[in-house]
Amino acid sequence: MSARLQESSPSSRRGWLGVAAITASLFVFLTTELMPVGLLTPLSEDLDISVGVAGLMVTAQGSRPVSAYRSSSPGPDGSTGARC
Repeated sequence: MSARLQESSPSSRRGWLGVAAITASLFVFLTTELMPVGLLTPLSEDLDISVGVAGLMVTAQGSRPVSAYRSSSPGPDGSTGARC
């Protein structure tokens, strides 16, 4: 009976290590995604611009990966490049 419990223990630890890794990566991802939004007001005050312009700065940074993906991913016909 005790041998059976010892056999399942390493896989249990391995499972919890996976949960901890996903939790840590989710924390880092959400922090880096949401921090600029929380800093829009202080950023706009320091740069002496409106909050809307500061929001456009964050939006412009987020649109770069989208445009890069669209220009490099294959289309339905297998070709790459800008599509409508």
